[in-house]
Amino acid sequence: MISIVSPYINNIGGCIAIGAFSGIVSGIWLRHGYPKMNQNKPHDPLGLTGPILINAVFGAFGVGPLLMVAYRNIGLSLVELNASVKIT
Repeated sequence: MISIVSPYINNIGGCIAIGAFSGIVSGIWLRHGYPKMNQNKPHDPLGLTGPILINAVFGAFGVGPLLMVAYRNIGLSLVELNASVKIT
């Protein structure tokens, strides 16, 4: 989840919150969704659907846009976040 928005996060609290959220999602999926999905026939024997696919979708379509909206609300733009120093 963090790789999508990592260039724009300017504090460690955001990284910790995203990691905690993805851990909770993975735990809920592996406790409830995974056993039901593989009850009769193993569709996902490695367990990659929940921890990887679901977290990647949440990161791409949830965390990234929410972070951009939050930064826009405090007055930061993508130009300010991507500022670089050129050495001539």
